[in-house]
Amino acid sequence: QMKDEFKFNFYVQPICLPQEDDDVLSSDKQLWTAGWGYSKKAGPTEHYLMQADIDFDDAEVCERTWSRKIYDSEICAGEGDKTVCQYDYGDPLMAQSPNGTWFQHGAAADIDGECRLPGIFSKISYFCNWIFTTTNDDVHCI
Repeated sequence: QMKDEFKFNFYVQPICLPQEDDDVLSSDKQLWTAGWGYSKKAGPTEHYLMQADIDFDDAEVCERTWSRKIYDSEICAGEGDKTVCQYDYGDPLMAQSPNGTWFQHGAAADIDGECRLPGIFSKISYFCNWIFTTTNDDVHCI
């Protein structure tokens, strides 16, 4: 629970949490991330909220790139100059549904310090039950 209420404006808006991701986790779906972290290696951090459209990466490809297993609780997305970078931990991985509703599918969890590898995001849908329980049934995935 937050100490103060959020003040919604053009830059701060509520977002839906998905119960399932199957329809968006494909190579043809446009994904977005946003944050104030480095936009290139060695910073500095940004003064303005930055955003980037990034591509979904197949788990097998990402595993070869990162030389580690990608778990069911993770999503891999981005690469090159369009990826999460230093200080972007927690940044959202978002997609817009066909009806225009925005969903947050991930939160940046593992970031390459060189800012060139795909970002690894914690998959929101995987944690829906935990979110529901932890928020005393106040937050639901739809």
